[in-house]
Amino acid sequence: MDELNKELGRNIYNHRKAINMSSTTLAELSGVSQGSISKIENGVQTAHIDTVLKICDALGVTLYDLVPEKYSKSKSLPVAPIDHLRSQLFAILNRMSESELELAFNFVLTFLKLDINSTLKGINSLVKSYESLSEKDREYLITAFNSITNK
Repeated sequence: MDELNKELGRNIYNHRKAINMSSTTLAELSGVSQGSISKIENGVQTAHIDTVLKICDALGVTLYDLVPEKYSKSKSLPVAPIDHLRSQLFAILNRMSESELELAFNFVLTFLKLDINSTLKGINSLVKSYESLSEKDREYLITAFNSITNK
């Protein structure tokens, strides 16, 4: 069980750091105390499943993203549904400052302007994700990007 706790904690820590979230913010968003977050990430406290699910929601990840692969029933984990990916994207965007959003948007614009075939292949999933958004979500995204670029 110690190995499971350590790997689960390391996965939570890695996902939290990947989105530049502090343990205090994770505690606030998940409703789990900062002390418990720290103990879970360090593998010294066993987390109840409801606690792990709250952490998943706060991080915008699935349980499969956090559970070590050797404890999952399948070695190939399912792809997250588009709704989950959309909510994860919006959760990240909502946590970004205006200057971070502007920088990210400019990066995306620069990336999209590149005329390199290998680069364009990666855009396919971005376009599919955008196309799968509801009209309301598309308008929200366009409005957000336009407000950043003052258009």
